Amino acid sequence: MRFNRKEIATILEIAATGSPWMHINVSYLEEDKVSDQSQTRYEKFAEVLTKGGWLFCDDDESSKRYIFYLTDLQRGWKKFKEDYPEEAERIENEDADANDCDIFMQYVLFGEYVYG
Repeated sequence: MRFNRKEIATILEIAATGSPWMHINVSYLEEDKVSDQSQTRYEKFAEVLTKGGWLFCDDDESSKRYIFYLTDLQRGWKKFKEDYPEEAERIENEDADANDCDIFMQYVLFGEYVYG
């Protein structure tokens, strides 16, 4: 799946707001990639990723920080779609819930579903 900014922003927002462990943010080093057109923090995150930048996710469960790029979203999507086709279909149809997006983001960050 080729992600556009709107899709990325939606996935990140649903995943982060519905997750008790995931906190996504952008480094000040990447702020130059954000234009005035991005309205929400998640639109800004999506813009950074689509311009080749990176975001980080602080994991409250393990106290670790994970850095990810757009390529990580694409790589995670491939495996996620194989393992969770119904959840992937809901994301593609813009009908995803927090659980669907959380599982997907775990594939992005960890390469597998860790927190169930």
